[in-house]
Amino acid sequence: MRKEDRVAYTKRVLWPELEDRLYSEFIEWRKGGRTVRQGWFRIQSQFQFRGIYLEVNPAVFRFSNRWFRGFLGRHKISLGSITKKAQKIPSDYEVLILNWLRFNRRDSQPRRDRYWEVALKRPVGRYELSNICNLDETPLPFEYLEEKTYDLIEEKTVWVKESLGWDKRQASLVLCVFADGVPRVPPMIIFRGTGKRLGRE
Repeated sequence: MRKEDRVAYTKRVLWPELEDRLYSEFIEWRKGGRTVRQGWFRIQSQFQFRGIYLEVNPAVFRFSNRWFRGFLGRHKISLGSITKKAQKIPSDYEVLILNWLRFNRRDSQPRRDRYWEVALKRPVGRYELSNICNLDETPLPFEYLEEKTYDLIEEKTVWVKESLGWDKRQASLVLCVFADGVPRVPPMIIFRGTGKRLGRE
């Protein structure tokens, strides 16, 4: 197929009312912070087709990859990675953070009677390098597209509300690195669930 034919095909709209309704539903769905994947477009397009074209046999409309790619191109929609996920922050998070900062500042200062002795020998207050570590937890999702959704190409921030699906029960890779370079804690994988992993999970 020539390039001119491909461009002409993408601009040709066989079911304009269907595409307008589907696009409006898509915008409303994304405004609510909900994820949209190809399955959503497939179900909604078939449902809307039956409601708009009452005198047309539903079997006439086929949700093909070719039509779907044309619809996405005409309305400037692409599959993007989620960059912001709305989460519920604890109501007392400020108190918890302040308490931790105060404790850390107070506990890290050398005692008055040994201030210069400790300050000259240890670069980080009272802490040894072996007592300082950086712990990082990286999620390992069970579903590859769990962190993706269709959105407008012009959107720079792709956000969704926190869902209650497999992302709540994903595994996590935990890495711990100490300041002195000694690997005391090996990498760990933590599996989250409801306590029924040996059965249904």
